[in-house]
Amino acid sequence: MGVVFLAEDAQLKRSVALKVMRPGLAANDAARQRFLREARAMAAFKHDHIVTIHQVAEDRGVPFLAMEYLEGETLHERLKRETVLPLAEAVRIGLEIADGLAAAHARGLVHRDIKPANIWLEFRRDPQGSANALAYGSRRNETGRVKILDFGLARSVWSKDAHLTQTGAIMGTPAFMSPEQARGEEADPRSDLFSLGCVLYHMVTGRP
Repeated sequence: MGVVFLAEDAQLKRSVALKVMRPGLAANDAARQRFLREARAMAAFKHDHIVTIHQVAEDRGVPFLAMEYLEGETLHERLKRETVLPLAEAVRIGLEIADGLAAAHARGLVHRDIKPANIWLEFRRDPQGSANALAYGSRRNETGRVKILDFGLARSVWSKDAHLTQTGAIMGTPAFMSPEQARGEEADPRSDLFSLGCVLYHMVTGRP
């Protein structure tokens, strides 16, 4: 739904990840309003295991959001390199994902696209604040936080237009989506938990 750039917040002098909605999608008023509504819903709260959104706005009709800049790699990149993770580490990552999802679900938000590419593994920072040069998990005691990325397909189950997605539209990634999503039916928090189970399976077997 969007393209992400590394940018600088000129006021606060900090690096941010700037996600800009693709102009072709921004031309669709319903899609633009959904992007803004859901981004604002996510920006309304902070959680250790969900990427923080600093700002949501529009520029010449194209919505964008400024997110915290994270150093690390996605779980997808990690699994391409190592294939299978140690069981204890897979469980810890799964617990942190579940913790973030519980916070989103408590606010009526369903992610709808939980998969390794949307799970960020932070580099650990040393006491001086610089990123550890070692990749996440390269030493078992040097692991950083897990962050859930990309609520671009998220929707609020409490919103008055929660049913805006067309019936029969398939939202998500096939290898990790729940059966009801694959059938084009409405997703709810249980759909995210099914996808989390698929991610756990991938981490311990090496197969999606």
